[in-house]
Amino acid sequence: MCGRFTQFKNLETIADRYGVEVPEGVLTPRYNAAPTQKLPVIIVERGKRKLEMMR
Repeated sequence: MCGRFTQFKNLETIADRYGVEVPEGVLTPRYNAAPTQKLPVIIVERGKRKLEMMR
């Protein structure tokens, strides 16, 4: 089961830590996330950090 992880921090923690705006309803806790699922990724676009859901 290579590549599995958890993501359970709340939206405010993620926004503060990474300096991004997190759209409401995008993140839900995941305790067995797999690489084939859409997962949150922070990218830089035009010099600004942004959270995108990617596979």
